[in-house]
Amino acid sequence: MTVSTKNALDLIADENYLEAEKQITKLITLYPEEKELYNLYTYCENCIDEICEKEELNLPVREKTPPKKLPIWKKAHDEIQKLADAEEYKKAGTMLGLLWDSPPLEPLNPYLPNKPQPRAILCKERAICHFLQGDMDNAKEQYIHSLDIQLSIHYTDSPERVPLLMKKKAYQEALRILGAGVSIFQRANAYHQGYQIHQLMGNRVAANRALTLALQHMELETDAYCYSYYLYDRYADWLIEKGNLKEALRQNSKAIALWPKFYGYRLKRAEIYARLGDIDNAHAQLELLEKGKCSRLAECKPAEKAKVYECLGDLKTAEAYYSKPTSPAVTRYDNLYDFYTRYGRKSDIATLRKEQRKEPRFQDRVSESELIALI
Repeated sequence: MTVSTKNALDLIADENYLEAEKQITKLITLYPEEKELYNLYTYCENCIDEICEKEELNLPVREKTPPKKLPIWKKAHDEIQKLADAEEYKKAGTMLGLLWDSPPLEPLNPYLPNKPQPRAILCKERAICHFLQGDMDNAKEQYIHSLDIQLSIHYTDSPERVPLLMKKKAYQEALRILGAGVSIFQRANAYHQGYQIHQLMGNRVAANRALTLALQHMELETDAYCYSYYLYDRYADWLIEKGNLKEALRQNSKAIALWPKFYGYRLKRAEIYARLGDIDNAHAQLELLEKGKCSRLAECKPAEKAKVYECLGDLKTAEAYYSKPTSPAVTRYDNLYDFYTRYGRKSDIATLRKEQRKEPRFQDRVSESELIALI
């Protein structure tokens, strides 16, 4: 990235659109092939003319592709599903054990490490059946087994092992991997994962140090990949965690400038304003979303809006958004569980868990957070 491009984005973040437009005009002369420069120029033009709120942003929503079914022995698995849904957990668990040795069950595939492994899925489903029977020891054993299966297909120092190790609470092994020669392109994320692990371990000093290093490396990444809007968005998230809200607002401005029609960055801006106590600007961003109909707004996750209203102190509206149906259903329960926990609403948590046990699909009756808590 040239210094001029960085200066232009900084000027946009500081809302100095006129000077930014001048910088971008010079850059277009030097680099006429860079289409992002034309997008930035248009964005500055719109801001200068004060027509952002009048833009027509009603774009077609992308069609969702149906999820592919796992290549498990489908007929048998469907029968097990019916048994478990009918609360015949013991029979379902036994059949899941028999299905383990069936020839149609796909073997472990080390070439597709991010694909859910069928055997790991069976172990997790057995864990859920044991959990719903109140057999927590076997539930824990089967859940750990499911994690071990996923771990087994990654090489020893693979960064992809870290989230699985975090679920397993094998924090020291996760930290070892993060410190074992992570490539320069992964260092920012590695330090941020280290921050999360140290937080879970209760080590605040190490957590703050890791977050500081994550931010330093993220600054280098945004310098190297100046058109990567998702990096600026992630940078803003980490700055919020650090408590540097004004700089988070600046980085969020860059993400918006690079993709002004995306609803998520406007929601993030509303959240930052709410955290800063600037209620009027926070509401203005929410109104802009409703009026402008930003792209992919229909796909907006209810929890994302709920978070903004929670920051605004409107807990009633926040709870209403957290309560909206999600897929999978367990996501909704986890969001509400976390929300109630933050405000010490123990009776609501108990009611929520009772409600969850009545879900039609047995896999939705137990949250992964409950399984992790067993370890």
